[in-house]
Amino acid sequence: MKRHQLEQAALVALDGDGRVRAMIGGASYADSQFNRAVDARRQAGSAFKPFVFAAALDQGYSPNDTILDAPITIHIKGSKPWTPKNYTRNHLGQITLTTALSKSINTATIRLQEAVGRDNVRRVAQDFGFAHDLASGPSLGLGVSETTLLEMTGAYAGIRNGGTAVRPYGLVELRIKGDDKPLIGQAGGMGQRVISPKAASELIWMMKQVIEAGTGTRARLEGREAAGKTDTTSSYRDAWFVGFSQQYVAGVWID
Repeated sequence: MKRHQLEQAALVALDGDGRVRAMIGGASYADSQFNRAVDARRQAGSAFKPFVFAAALDQGYSPNDTILDAPITIHIKGSKPWTPKNYTRNHLGQITLTTALSKSINTATIRLQEAVGRDNVRRVAQDFGFAHDLASGPSLGLGVSETTLLEMTGAYAGIRNGGTAVRPYGLVELRIKGDDKPLIGQAGGMGQRVISPKAASELIWMMKQVIEAGTGTRARLEGREAAGKTDTTSSYRDAWFVGFSQQYVAGVWID
């Protein structure tokens, strides 16, 4: 990758417990101390959608339950009606939740969000580590809220870990040689349970279908299972991919 491309890209790779294994935030720290992996806040776009499906599965929905993919308009008090569009502008009718996620269907995702409740979606996203302010309107499910690549990768690590939140960390301990008391200790790792193990297992399977037959087929790993979610935001400015195997969780953002 050329230098100017590195200035518009970022990468984070984590262990399952949140330990940072690799990070690229720019071409040269000497030239710029702005770390795009940690400091750049961007709209999450469709990379946010797994949190909608996580909330639904935790309420008892199954991957084979169906949801309608058809035009939808939501009336918002004090504002104009909102009508989300699918990327293809086409509709598939009644589809499974698995298809809705793997094909990244906007109208079906919003229908599901409204059925399970926006507050529940917000809670799941926040508990997984999506720490910044989340939108309160119906566009929440399409990822209009901003996050950093490190936060998003950490949130996906929580899904990969079976529904237990993960806080990324890069330091285990800092101490002066010969001193038993550390100056700084680890400030991350495993946290609280967010969704049930059953819901997490179902979501991981659904996210594998994203790579096997959905929008993320280019991320297939020969001979290795992987799961994840792709995105290009509505402005076509930001492109995300966040995914995981049994060993690592990785996120990539490109402007």
